[in-house]
Amino acid sequence: LPTLDGDTNHRDVDIYRRKFQTKNSRYKAYVGTIDKNKEALTLTNADYVIFLGKSMVQKLNEQTEDRTHRIGQKKVVNIVNISNRDTVEESIEEKILLPKAQLFGEMFDGLKDSKSLNLEQIRRLL
Repeated sequence: LPTLDGDTNHRDVDIYRRKFQTKNSRYKAYVGTIDKNKEALTLTNADYVIFLGKSMVQKLNEQTEDRTHRIGQKKVVNIVNISNRDTVEESIEEKILLPKAQLFGEMFDGLKDSKSLNLEQIRRLL
């Protein structure tokens, strides 16, 4: 099976991605890292997308996952994030990334009907 990692040159990455995207491709699962796939990821042929690890930037994780659901997607794509237990990365995700994402979600949900931030919203951002 083709493998994409940090040493894979851009030409081969494009070839592998095109092969994956063909309608009759035998490949139905895509495994990669968020950092390697944060740009130009279109996997409308995938049944499963498996990410090994996460970026330290939560919005980048969300954006990369969103890229698996592109225009033209006709089926559900199952996204699996694999990370190791009892690691620094797990601690950062639990204590920093998830609370930060929740706060941003609350902030922007509250802004749907508002054009500006109120004092309490500004304090919470700081």
